[in-house]
Amino acid sequence: MPEGNPKNITGGRKFSIADSVLIEKADFANILTGVVTRLADLCNVVDSAKTADDSYDSFKSIQNKGKIIHWLPTTGNVDVTIRLADNSVKKGVAEIRVSELEIGEVIQFERFGFCRLDSIEENVYNFWFGHK
Repeated sequence: MPEGNPKNITGGRKFSIADSVLIEKADFANILTGVVTRLADLCNVVDSAKTADDSYDSFKSIQNKGKIIHWLPTTGNVDVTIRLADNSVKKGVAEIRVSELEIGEVIQFERFGFCRLDSIEENVYNFWFGHK
């Protein structure tokens, strides 16, 4: 999967997926029956099934299409917490590459914002939210 600007692909990462993927609850709730949704950089789906033509170009040409949504494989992820400015904590999962970070490094969680890795406790990666 490409990183950075899609017009200037310089690298990527590979995932192994089975018959299902993880998506955010809010994204799942907004998937419409009979409407093609794009799993970012992966494939097109309609009613929980991969479409015959799953290219991005095919998705762009569809008149009545849904959104492009982010996803994770169902296995190989890490647990994360993100402490927000109001001291509340959000819990979730992130791709395994988070485990390559050093304490103090800043990353961007797509559609969420920039966060700094504060600690790793009992295999949970704890972040502080910085900004959107």
